[in-house]
Amino acid sequence: MTTHQDTIFALSSTPGRSALSIIRITGKDAFFIIEKMTRNKIRKIKHQASFPSPIYSFNNNLIDKTVLTFYCSPNSYTGEDLVEISTHGNPIIVDNVFDTLKNYGLRLANPGEFTSRAYHNKKIDLVQAESTLSVINARSVAGVKTSLMGVLGKLSNKLEEIKKLLVVSLSELEYELDISETDNNDYVVNKAEKNIKKTISRMEKLIETHNKSSVLNDGARVVITGAPNVGKSTLLNSLIGEERAIVTDIPGTTRDTVGVLTYFSNYPIILL
Repeated sequence: MTTHQDTIFALSSTPGRSALSIIRITGKDAFFIIEKMTRNKIRKIKHQASFPSPIYSFNNNLIDKTVLTFYCSPNSYTGEDLVEISTHGNPIIVDNVFDTLKNYGLRLANPGEFTSRAYHNKKIDLVQAESTLSVINARSVAGVKTSLMGVLGKLSNKLEEIKKLLVVSLSELEYELDISETDNNDYVVNKAEKNIKKTISRMEKLIETHNKSSVLNDGARVVITGAPNVGKSTLLNSLIGEERAIVTDIPGTTRDTVGVLTYFSNYPIILL
């Protein structure tokens, strides 16, 4: 199943100081590297099993006392052997882990590479991959909910149903054109027409849902426009409750576009 050969790593938690930091490793050498970093203290690796263990640098210096969680191929997120290292959330510790992994020949993952591997290893489809990014970037509770439906495969299932309708209609029409000797054309054509109309209706509903989701995820863009010195900046500041735009009596004070993300009734609005 795995289409990649090298083993990669990345920080999965937010950079900076926190209670915990999580570093993910995925690839064919993930478990082998962990055995080296723990001095072979993990005796039996099981899927979704967690073990507390100290980890050591390439030069056998203690890095931190961690919790290691294992996900075995092909049941992990990427479809490869995958390990999560939970450390204390100190950037110095994270840097030490990174340096050690690089010394062992691992590569820092490119942006989105874990999700890319999940897609290439057929753990998720393109819709789910895009929905994963939408979940991370959603700017409202409703946006998160709609994106999660994509991650769970709800949208993919609807698209698959539409695809089946079209395939059935196409196969029946081809059969009538190439093979059938019975006078069944009217029935097949009428059935195909109904399926096509049903497909169009379903696609229109999906497009409408997409447009709504875009607003929930990215925010509705609202432009405040007008002649110079009529109070656009004052209105902007009043709507967001802070002094974001400079207000003076001089016309043309605001020379560049000012964009502010705010919320009305929990819906994201980008005021420009």
